[in-house]
Amino acid sequence: MNHIQGISAFGLKDCVATMDKGCTTNDFYLADAVLPQSALGHIRIGDDAEEERIHSGLRWPPEARVTPEAPLRRVPIPVAWSLLVDAGDRPVRWNAGKGVSIPLATILTAHIKGLVAPNNASSPLSEEIVVAIPDHLDEFGQEALLQAFGRSRNQVQLLWRPVAAAMAWLDLARPADLTDDDFMLVIYMGPDGMEFTTFGLKEEVCKGQRFVLPVRNRPLHGPLPAGWEWACALSAKADSICQEDYGAFWQTFTNFPELWETIAGIDWDVHHLPQPWSTAEGWRSWNPDQSLQEQVYDCALGQSEILLKLLRKSCSIPLTNRKGHGRTWNELLGKELKTALLRQKGKLRGAVLCGPLAPPQIPHWLNQELTLPPGPTPKPDKLWIPSTCNDPVAVGASLFGERLAAHLPTYLDTLPGLALLTQKQGDLEWVDIVKSSECPGGRPYTDSIGNRFFLPENSSSMNIHFKKEIRLDNEKKPKKPVSKFRNEFIRPIEDKVRGLGSVDAVFAHKAWDLHPELRDYARNYAKCLYWKPDLSKSPFRQGSVEFPAAPVKNVHLTVNVEMRPASGLARVQFVPEKEAALMGRPVTFDYSRMAPIAEGDLPEPQLRWPELLHIETTTDTGAFNDTHITNFLQLPDTVNDATFIDNLDAMKVAVCTGVLAPHSGVFLKKIDEKGETNVLQGNAIISKIAARIERQSKRFLEKNRTWVSQNTRIFLIRSSWLWAATPQRVIGYIEHYFLNHEQNRYDRTWNYLVESSSRCFTTDSQFKIIFQQVYNRSVQDQGNPFPLPVMRSLARILTYRETAWQALNNAMVTHFANRTAQIICAEIQQNKVEQIFFQGALFILGLLRVRMAEPSFLDPDEPSDTFKRIEHCLSEGMEIARTQGKPTKTVNLIEQIVNFMYSKGCKGIISQVAAQAGE
Repeated sequence: MNHIQGISAFGLKDCVATMDKGCTTNDFYLADAVLPQSALGHIRIGDDAEEERIHSGLRWPPEARVTPEAPLRRVPIPVAWSLLVDAGDRPVRWNAGKGVSIPLATILTAHIKGLVAPNNASSPLSEEIVVAIPDHLDEFGQEALLQAFGRSRNQVQLLWRPVAAAMAWLDLARPADLTDDDFMLVIYMGPDGMEFTTFGLKEEVCKGQRFVLPVRNRPLHGPLPAGWEWACALSAKADSICQEDYGAFWQTFTNFPELWETIAGIDWDVHHLPQPWSTAEGWRSWNPDQSLQEQVYDCALGQSEILLKLLRKSCSIPLTNRKGHGRTWNELLGKELKTALLRQKGKLRGAVLCGPLAPPQIPHWLNQELTLPPGPTPKPDKLWIPSTCNDPVAVGASLFGERLAAHLPTYLDTLPGLALLTQKQGDLEWVDIVKSSECPGGRPYTDSIGNRFFLPENSSSMNIHFKKEIRLDNEKKPKKPVSKFRNEFIRPIEDKVRGLGSVDAVFAHKAWDLHPELRDYARNYAKCLYWKPDLSKSPFRQGSVEFPAAPVKNVHLTVNVEMRPASGLARVQFVPEKEAALMGRPVTFDYSRMAPIAEGDLPEPQLRWPELLHIETTTDTGAFNDTHITNFLQLPDTVNDATFIDNLDAMKVAVCTGVLAPHSGVFLKKIDEKGETNVLQGNAIISKIAARIERQSKRFLEKNRTWVSQNTRIFLIRSSWLWAATPQRVIGYIEHYFLNHEQNRYDRTWNYLVESSSRCFTTDSQFKIIFQQVYNRSVQDQGNPFPLPVMRSLARILTYRETAWQALNNAMVTHFANRTAQIICAEIQQNKVEQIFFQGALFILGLLRVRMAEPSFLDPDEPSDTFKRIEHCLSEGMEIARTQGKPTKTVNLIEQIVNFMYSKGCKGIISQVAAQAGE
């Protein structure tokens, strides 16, 4: 029986392991690949690459020289891995010059195959292998790797590098007495990247055996700086010539092992020193000082300028400036370890320190945070530091393959969330096709999503918008900076920033250097103003799916999905609901070919009803520092009615007066429709006002009175301006008034209390009361059956209260729509497109929320007479507005109202209509 080989091939001390024969490990040198001069040529790897002089950094022969002006044919394997990870979902190639460019995945695959079969690397694989991959390699990079294996793809499994190390430790340590929050830690230090990965632990029994499985979560943040960046920084400490001499630097980086051995804490082989060193100044001796080993952790973080210049002509994407906490490598490693441990709540049951650059002894940065005792073998509650002949990553990869073949548990993983955009009742909604949920490693995840997608009639293609899982550190637009300076002082600075035209120009502008606060504001404002999204990093994509035929009517599609952890792209198929449709053929959807787009370029929803209105409130902490509010709260309980009413009226004005927002120039309210404020002390003050009104209510609100005095009416109206924070005694009195109201007595008090109820009523039962009252009056059709203030009140209820529409019955909805059509049309007959016109439009928009339960209400496909009247008058309103020279935005606003009638509305319109209506 052939055992499955586990491969750790990151370009330094690479290893092939099997469970029966152990590890076969390369020497401690940086692995390269030398690219051919033709597209069909052979990639040299291993010893063949080391023996080549091509771009070795020597001054002679000419083909050995390296320069920023020409592409490199020699590819450091760790750099190739980092570039493949950083590419994300972008295809990435290495330019070898003379029109030859080779995918990085192809280069890495050649390197891997060379480890498996050194003498037959160009042939298909003869055995199954499991290749360890970085924890941040996304499914696009995985797919590229697997495709590069060609006919051998089915013999290759991929496995996360830290998972492999965790499986190797757990297979031997097998910690017992686990609790739900117990976890383990894998620290990987490699030339291509550093990883601090924690795993939950879960027990599982299979075929009579107990297994402890690592539970992987997807990385929340981007990858950490790579070990090759560390080696670049260390080369400058070894000899300053490495900062400017390309060839000298390249030899220390790719040929001499001392930099890498220093990072790994390995003693140098002094018998091989000094080494001949070809520099621009002639031959020198490479013989670094032993003090370099004491400076290794003091190396500064940051990209190497000399390496950036050397690779600029070679790679199709630039090197990513990976961010990390701290200024030095010692600070980075210590802080990342601390951060990893702080993410977990439970007990640390074990840890692994591994990777080619992991030191054999516990370093200072590790000893400060990790209290587990070290040891050379895996044991519970210990830190495992493997011996130099044992690579836990390669061993764990082999173990994974063996268990998978034997149908035994391996690990638990979290798949990347993938979603497609669909439309539901006019609104857009992301539908998960792959849920970010726990699943067994190496096993397929499948799902079927029906009744969410359809191919439109007479169309053979369907537009698709796709979203990948969004990481916490995904690129976001910088926020506009906040300044403590007044608006009139800041505006000239912002104007100057806009006039300079770019971030670079703002940073180069010296006029603000004497005023650091103004300079910082200008620079941060420029970053916000001139920010543009990097589409290559966008999680959103756009494309289309082509079908074999165009249906004569809409065809519902089922989406079938299959995906395996660390196994490339998900397999997505659209299957027609009925076999006879679309010639019965499923269509495969390849999202790797879709074009990236910015979030702002996603389609806007075509809404059938508008969103709710919301009163924006001020964050000014001094907004409630008003003498009228203070005087009201200090009124004694014995105050006479007239004085109380005067102070109540003054307090109401103070609470309702807007506050100027310093940056937008807009007046914001102090209290919203929920009776809440945006200021902590403001909520406390509103509560005190409500309590004070409640105490005084006994003087004004007598029970069972159908006649309301003037003071009582004013008391009720002013109190209702607390909106949902209005005292319950006041709300109850208004409820009682309407429940006991005498028919045909629709006086001024009734009108006022309808308006008050539109602010303070919040329950469905209360909404039913007020809707019924207005309906009863309107159907009598006597006098003024549907006054404008009453229509405004109903519109306020429907546009501010989420469930209010449910209190309407079909008769009410139809009747109110007809009444509103009369009001709008009456305005049009007078050539008026003013406040009353928009008040009617606002009420219609509020009534459209009934479509949630009654899709046929004002149905544009089967338009009723009421629909036709409203649509006609709105269209006439557009023409009148144009004729009268009203602003274009007014005409466009009316057009957007018509769009809502046709179920093609968009967000943000209702607030503009409310503003025109004086709301």
